[in-house]
Amino acid sequence: MKLTKLLFVLTIFLYLFGCASGAKIENMVFQENQKTYPDGLHKNMEVTKVSGGEKTNPLWTSEISNEAFLGALKESLLSQGLYSADGKLRLEVKMIKVDQPLFGLDFKVITHVRYILTNRIDNSVILERV
Repeated sequence: MKLTKLLFVLTIFLYLFGCASGAKIENMVFQENQKTYPDGLHKNMEVTKVSGGEKTNPLWTSEISNEAFLGALKESLLSQGLYSADGKLRLEVKMIKVDQPLFGLDFKVITHVRYILTNRIDNSVILERV
């Protein structure tokens, strides 16, 4: 009987304190001082698509969802004076690979992202970079 109670308490403890949560927008926003950009970029970039993210399974590891990455990207562009809901430039983003440790002292996450910037008028690719 004591063993059953102990296992029950241990299970509840692991469930409550061992669950993974998704990546938070505020932890992914670019935090440096505003940089200088060409005039053509100022308030001209619209984010059209974010893909490649994953929803977090609370019983496994934290993941970056498309919605969270989109929010962080918009906040980052806004803070740099680049974002516009209807800009002349369209930014498409695809998360290719996320390297994250399961355990250890350094929980640094390295994300490989493909950015494709196109001109809205003629759909020409201005920049494509990982």
